[in-house]
Amino acid sequence: MESLHEEWRSVKGFEGKFEVSDLGRVKALPWEMRHWCGRMIPQPEKIVTQSRHSGGYAVVSLRDGKKHYVHRLVMQAFAGEPPMGMNDVNHIDGSKKNNCRTNLEYCDRQHNVRHAISTGLQDNVGESNGMSKLTSEQAAAIYRLVASGSRRVDVAAMFRVSCGTVDSIATRKRWAHLNMEHPAA
Repeated sequence: MESLHEEWRSVKGFEGKFEVSDLGRVKALPWEMRHWCGRMIPQPEKIVTQSRHSGGYAVVSLRDGKKHYVHRLVMQAFAGEPPMGMNDVNHIDGSKKNNCRTNLEYCDRQHNVRHAISTGLQDNVGESNGMSKLTSEQAAAIYRLVASGSRRVDVAAMFRVSCGTVDSIATRKRWAHLNMEHPAA
């Protein structure tokens, strides 16, 4: 059942074929499909089934062989093209399932990543950080080795990291979330 307040607009590039609503639904407009015998078969208007992308975002197929992100379709239809440098679409409440127009905003990548970290959607600590070259176990081992008196330069060579990385682990500037204790004397 459609809401009385749901607004529909054409999907950019698919005008007359698909529409998207401000509530994040997509529908195919009536069309004709060619049967194998050559006869045209009318197809009624219908809501397009959404699936989940591996990242958790809702996607739809628009009969072009591609998957289209629903949140991007909503923003293009209701907010137009993104302003210069604002190429990301942020889910304000942090829910990738909520594609209502009121929950979406254009933003730059930095804002989007910071929002994801602050809302807990993205864990940027330790091994979860895409730049991490160490596992939690390796970081803990580095901490224990330095705490027990090993030279930082030797520990850095052992783990193939910089002396600065070893220093930041030893002083708890990095990997501070680990429950590392000094080794027993």
